[in-house]
Amino acid sequence: MTAAEKERIELFVAESFPDGTAARELRLSSAEADYVRARFPEAVLEEMSGGRCPDGKVWYDVKL
Repeated sequence: MTAAEKERIELFVAESFPDGTAARELRLSSAEADYVRARFPEAVLEEMSGGRCPDGKVWYDVKL
């Protein structure tokens, strides 16, 4: 993952969890999901049933 991609996912995660929000549904690529797991070791990412998209991204229930 490039520095620009890491910066983009950092911003995306920060915007997705404002003001203490602890859980969200996010559509992530496998690289993005891996990055979130590595960056936030306490995070729980659960793939949602039927959440696979044609572009390869997957919907996850993400809890930080």
